[in-house]
Amino acid sequence: MTQQPTDQSLALQFARQWSKLPAAHLKAALTFLTPQMEREHAERMLAERLRHRREMTGLYAGIAISLIAFGGCIFFGIRENFWAAGILSGPTLASTLTIFVLKKAPEPKVAEATLSTLRMLSNSQSVAPAPPQQSGSPMV
Repeated sequence: MTQQPTDQSLALQFARQWSKLPAAHLKAALTFLTPQMEREHAERMLAERLRHRREMTGLYAGIAISLIAFGGCIFFGIRENFWAAGILSGPTLASTLTIFVLKKAPEPKVAEATLSTLRMLSNSQSVAPAPPQQSGSPMV
């Protein structure tokens, strides 16, 4: 069933057409118009409920993914895997919150943050001290 794109409800269109007729016809039209208006109201309420459910599902998914990313950041940080911790804590967390909670596309600032995080992590990894050598064993 296809609906015509209109800016007025079907019930109002019927009411305008029937308003030009005598009162007896208008009374008959109103008896049929009331159920139509109730159906339209029920459809709008159902659409609003579904929209709200989708919105809340996205919100909960964003919060869950953010908490998992934050937990992964802590996990990898404790294990001294700074690359994974840095990736999960910075841009990934910001992008996830932006997409799911605010329902917006990530801005180019997130890409810049990703690059700066990767640069910072590569600098911290290159300065890391070498593992200690065992004394008494020859170097091969």
